[in-house]
Amino acid sequence: MKAATPQGSLVADNWVSRSNGGAGMAEQDIAGAADALVMARRVAADLAASRAFRLIGGLDPGAMDRAYAVQDALTGLRGGADAVGGYKLAFNSTGSRAYYGLSEGCTAPLYRRDIRADGIPLRRAGFHSLVIEPEICLELGTDLHFRPGLTPQDALTAIAAVRPAVEVMDHRGAFALNPSAAQAVAQGIYTAGAVLGAPVAPGLLALRHDIITRLSIGGVEVAAQLDGAPQDPAAALVWAAGALARRGLRLRAGMILMCGTHLPVQAITGPGMVRVDMGIFGSVGFSVV
Repeated sequence: MKAATPQGSLVADNWVSRSNGGAGMAEQDIAGAADALVMARRVAADLAASRAFRLIGGLDPGAMDRAYAVQDALTGLRGGADAVGGYKLAFNSTGSRAYYGLSEGCTAPLYRRDIRADGIPLRRAGFHSLVIEPEICLELGTDLHFRPGLTPQDALTAIAAVRPAVEVMDHRGAFALNPSAAQAVAQGIYTAGAVLGAPVAPGLLALRHDIITRLSIGGVEVAAQLDGAPQDPAAALVWAAGALARRGLRLRAGMILMCGTHLPVQAITGPGMVRVDMGIFGSVGFSVV
């Protein structure tokens, strides 16, 4: 996907490519693209001002195509494809899919400017409702071209490194509203970036079932889970490549994929050190100031 202009003309192009193969813009496609852009502009303004999460009127829980159209428009307004440094997976555990009535997980872009190094300080005042999730992060060494029959073993060859990671999220009060997955997807699934630890060899993924993920806040362990990955990371990579390809998007060399949380979401309400230990995958953390 090319970077969209502020007027959203390329957002319309992307909407058409999904809805009718790009053969020509029907009136309903123009209306759909314009509607998505209006919603995206409101979300972008709310994000810029750190305003509370607002539900999008008329966005039905099952309207995932429309939700992704808004998400794509929002990406265009926030810098387009050139600003995207990877993607996150969400709602990809069996329990989450059942809760939201989904047949598959969901994706949202991670912006390069929000991908941070281990140890960075984060200002609590810069977030409305700060929460975190410990995850495995895959870093791609080559473009991953989706094709029918692509296997997890095939996808492993595209991974340059695995990193322990913390997804940083700002739900802006959304959890109190219990929004549908479509509402979350349209607004970027709460992501405010990621903090990445040091790289380790992809071959260590074979030992993931033996890993205990431990989360400490202020030096106190608050959660731990053995084998907490919501799905096989290599299988997650295959699924993500296919899901993005359906929208005309691609996982490229240098991008990261956050593979889903190993622990329940954790609110960060005050200053202190946040640290995640993932055994042989290493540790990662940041300070909240």
